[in-house]
Amino acid sequence: MHSSERLIWRPPFWAEISNDELRALTWRELGRQGASVDAITRLAYRSWVAQFQDQLVVAPTMEGAIVDWFSTCLNLEDSETWMLVVAERYLINRFIEVQWIHYAQLEDSALAELRRLQRKVLEITFGSPWSPFVYQRQLDIMEEMARDPETLRSFEEDSESEDEDGGGPAYQSHKGRGYNPEASPPRKRTRVDSGRVWEDFVATYLDVTARPKAWSDALLKNPRFWTRLCTRWKGILLEGYHSRKEKSLKPNQSRELYDGFLQVLRQMKWVPSQVYSQSGWTSAAKESGLAKMLWLWGDPVGITTWKADFTITLYRYHRVDATLDTLLQAWRSPEEEPHVRTTYDIATILLSTRTNGLRSKVVSDGGSLLKAIISCESPGPDSEFSNIIPLDVLPSSAFFLLSQSNFASAWPEWLLPGLQARQYDLRPLHENGHLKEEIYAQVLHQLEDRGRRDKDNFSAAKPLNEKALLVFRRTLKFRALQRRFSQGQLVEGVHRKSYTRPCEKCMPLGAEAYCVKEVIVKVQEVPSELLGCGVSTHPKEEVINTLKGRSQGKGAAKDVKHPKEDLNLQVLEPDHIIIGRCGIQIYRIVDEKKNLLDIWAYGAIPKDLLEEMQRHHADLPAGLKGLGKMVPQGERTPSGGAPGDCHRFYSDMNATELDSLGSLFDQAEDSFIISQVTRIIAFPIFQDVREKGQEGERLGTLATTLYHCVNYGAPVHKDRDAGKGLCANILKEGSKKEDYAFFNMAYRIMFIAQTNSLWSFTGTDPHGTVLPSLRPPKEIMMEPEFGEVPGPLPPPRNITKHVTKPKKNAISARKYLSARQNRYEHQKAWEIHV
Repeated sequence: MHSSERLIWRPPFWAEISNDELRALTWRELGRQGASVDAITRLAYRSWVAQFQDQLVVAPTMEGAIVDWFSTCLNLEDSETWMLVVAERYLINRFIEVQWIHYAQLEDSALAELRRLQRKVLEITFGSPWSPFVYQRQLDIMEEMARDPETLRSFEEDSESEDEDGGGPAYQSHKGRGYNPEASPPRKRTRVDSGRVWEDFVATYLDVTARPKAWSDALLKNPRFWTRLCTRWKGILLEGYHSRKEKSLKPNQSRELYDGFLQVLRQMKWVPSQVYSQSGWTSAAKESGLAKMLWLWGDPVGITTWKADFTITLYRYHRVDATLDTLLQAWRSPEEEPHVRTTYDIATILLSTRTNGLRSKVVSDGGSLLKAIISCESPGPDSEFSNIIPLDVLPSSAFFLLSQSNFASAWPEWLLPGLQARQYDLRPLHENGHLKEEIYAQVLHQLEDRGRRDKDNFSAAKPLNEKALLVFRRTLKFRALQRRFSQGQLVEGVHRKSYTRPCEKCMPLGAEAYCVKEVIVKVQEVPSELLGCGVSTHPKEEVINTLKGRSQGKGAAKDVKHPKEDLNLQVLEPDHIIIGRCGIQIYRIVDEKKNLLDIWAYGAIPKDLLEEMQRHHADLPAGLKGLGKMVPQGERTPSGGAPGDCHRFYSDMNATELDSLGSLFDQAEDSFIISQVTRIIAFPIFQDVREKGQEGERLGTLATTLYHCVNYGAPVHKDRDAGKGLCANILKEGSKKEDYAFFNMAYRIMFIAQTNSLWSFTGTDPHGTVLPSLRPPKEIMMEPEFGEVPGPLPPPRNITKHVTKPKKNAISARKYLSARQNRYEHQKAWEIHV
């Protein structure tokens, strides 16, 4: 409140717990979690709180001791009055939370929690212990009755269930020990949750320990609280909105705003469809102002201009712009016939950012646009804006100049709104509500020209920041790679028009010597009992540990099968004579009608690019190289996960340091090389990968996930992918020929892998890799191959890169894109005026 309140309400202070038993129990429980105070997980916190609660509830003297402690801290003398009003569970939860915060050395946050409780109690008990409390409850019911006559029935039932003192549920909770249910008069029906008072609802279901199922049930049973709940959420989000640009927030202030926002975000995402599909929920979100607040937080200007610490975290790890837009889209009135856009409303974005009366800087073509971007990457110390490329919140923004498609995606998402907020007039770049197609080519031409003239600073008027320089330099390097692949040649010194048929060198030699061969297959059903089985040429006891911890198929035998003796797999392997003569060997897997299904190629990646991919892997940050597993990079969609988690780049893929930013470009180049080699040798497969990789956060030019696989062995399994997957073995040494071979059970084929192998497959087909032996490599002797001498192997290494689009990523990306494209449709539907 305001100054008058400070005269009446003395501020709270931190008091020691006077009750010996409560003090000992509290310190024992806090000490039990002391080692993890800075890194406790949500599940661990819930478990700890539940155990602490059980001990406090069981002991008969604890409730009074907690009330006495709160009374001392809050300067409240009449503890017997206010303890009747506030629910027992609410007090216990607040006590645990405040003690935990204080123990974590966040004194200011602990006092803030006490201040909120003081305000709540004094508001309730002002005047008399009960009349305002019951009066407010009656007002709530009458408001609900005005909207829904069915509430009258709930009110009548609730009135019958209250005792003569008029205490209601909170009072009964306190008086429960002397309450005799057998002496109570009979009721018309079992009491329902609609009679739960608001404070009890808040204490029970808005606590950090609340669970989704209980939360959903409570919302369904208490529609009378929907407006108050939305109003509460709006207030918390509004507090953060006012501070969204404040770079000078203290750490505890920033943390408090972040925690409050995150808890609201989690609760809103938990609202079940049975609730938000009702018109009552739509009305509550609109009338409370919550819908408008969600829309304001979704402003694309925020990506490049709102730089409070907590805001950066919300954008980077929770994508609040897209997440809140998806809520607005889902919560729209069920009676409404929505108009769904499939493109961004550029014309409205151009009108959405006001210049506040300042003179705008006109941008007329691609050259002046690049000049504006470069100028925004070297802001002065007094500028209210930071750099225009939002590497801190959107790592994929580093790739905004790699392709026409990337640029077209970045333009409405952050670049256009960000430049307009910096007083640039960008209307001349558009025609009929669309960005002119030639603008991107003009920007790239100017960037290359500036790079030739001044590679150190790109002819900028002021020194560019180092990350922007790296983005521009790696963009030019990537463009050179694109030009190289546009020529369509893979084998140095060999010009061939097509990789779909044998070359001129092998055509006269007969079908067995062809460098391109077709393998006709019939796609077969795979028995479900094979899912989860390992495949290996080694004895079972040498490889069984490799299968531990892997998910098994229903009824899986959990056995190790021999690829030839048990599964009768056809073996396709490299022919070194063909590779030596033609430079490449390709197997085209086709069906009986000669339709291309998949490919396997040896020697397809140019030697210098293969060596560069190996260097990229060696330069990966610590923890990303992996061993015996797949390490994903790119976009991801969580399955459960932390509160407020969402579809975004992996947490270790940041672009805030030069090393990590350089690593992002390395991985983008790896993914691009694999996809472009596939384009040249098997265009239909590339076309499928490209189509699936258009929506989402892009790692390079495609929104796909790149997996680093090191010594990775997998039993027979299926993946939930949206389309084709691509793989490239960039290094294999020190293991038997069959080890790490790839098999496709639907084709009944095993492909022998070697360095510089590239292949495609459908993840929903049962597949896997041949498992290696666990014996030390020095005990295994290499079988003589073409030009080889038998002997002990070097340490085994098998490094593969895998590019794919998981189905859940595709679904999330499509949902986020639709929500962002329809932002201004949401504004109309929710009648939001700004």
